[in-house]
Formats: sequence, structure tokens, C-alpha cells
Amino acid sequence: MKTNPWQHAVRMIAVLALLGVAVFPIYWMLVTSLTPSGDLFVDRPHFLPSLFEAGIYLEVFKTIPVATWLLNSTIVAAGTTVLSIVLSILPAYALSRFKFAGMGLVGFVLFATQMLPEAMLVVPLYAIFGKLGLLNSLGGLILANTAFTVPVITWILKGSIDSLPIEVEEAARMDGCSKIDIVMAVVIPLIGPTLAAAA
Repeated sequence: MKTNPWQHAVRMIAVLALLGVAVFPIYWMLVTSLTPSGDLFVDRPHFLPSLFEAGIYLEVFKTIPVATWLLNSTIVAAGTTVLSIVLSILPAYALSRFKFAGMGLVGFVLFATQMLPEAMLVVPLYAIFGKLGLLNSLGGLILANTAFTVPVITWILKGSIDSLPIEVEEAARMDGCSKIDIVMAVVIPLIGPTLAAAA
């Protein structure tokens, strides 16, 4: 079916308008960060950034340890992501493939933990980390974040493993693969997109 050029033009204009609405707050944040304080509250705002003020970013990096903060954030994010994925794969596989007493209860507890406010865990985590000497450390922050992310990632991965055909694993078992081999060589590659989304 041939597309009407006018309809195509209207669609493109609508998409560009939505894109502009989505990107404008980020652009405006950049403009205001490069605008002198005295010019922020004027009748006619400046919609173009003042490139003469770009050096202010260098001053920020010189006077405030922003680079250290960015590095710390990167380490915490990467550490939390890797640790959460590693700790979630095997429980998700067990909940999906093994039948054991209390399986429903374990799944319910995993799901119910997401309904609890995070503030309830702050004091217990603080007490535990204090005894372990993990306060004010990147390792402690990674473990704290992991405590919140593992249940939800386990639940997400379980749903993905549930959708895999069991015949693939049975074929791998007939070829001599152990349970760990099946998880590493069969399950993980097949749930790669879900792992990426969970990360």
C-alpha cells in the first residue's frame, strides 16, 4: 500500500515535536548551567548557551572532586550490576526448574520483598555493615544496593527461564552436560536479552 506523502509528513512532524519535548529539558539544563546567575531570572530568557561560560565546568572539576564521585558511581553501578546478575541466575533457575517443598513460599517472599519500603531495611543494614566494618565504603554500598536488586532480578530471570523449552535442556543433558553446564552453556545464552534488560 502506497503511503500518502502528506500523512508521512504529518507523522514526521509529530515525531519531531515529541522528540523536541523530550530533549528540551536536557537542553535547557545545559543552557542554564552556562548562564550567569544574574541572567537566570529575566523577562526574556536566553535559549542559546553562552559559550564564554563553558570554563565553569573546568572550575567545578578543579574545586570539587567530581571526577572521584563519577568514578565511585561507576564502580558502584558496575559492581552492583555484576553481583546482582551473578547472585540471581542460579536461584531463578532453581525456582523455575526444580520442584521442592516451600517453592511457592520462596517465590512469594521474593515478590513480597518488593512491597516493603526500603526504609525498613536501612537500619538493619546499617547495624550489620557497622559490625562488618563496611560503613563508608564502596563495597558496603554495592552490597546494600545488591540486597535490593537481587529479588526483583531473580523474579525477572525466573519468568524468562520459564519460557524456555525444556527439550533444549534435556538434549544437553543427554549429551553429558551437568546442571551447571546446562545453566552456563544453554540457559544463560538463551536468556541473554533478559539479562541485558535486568542489568
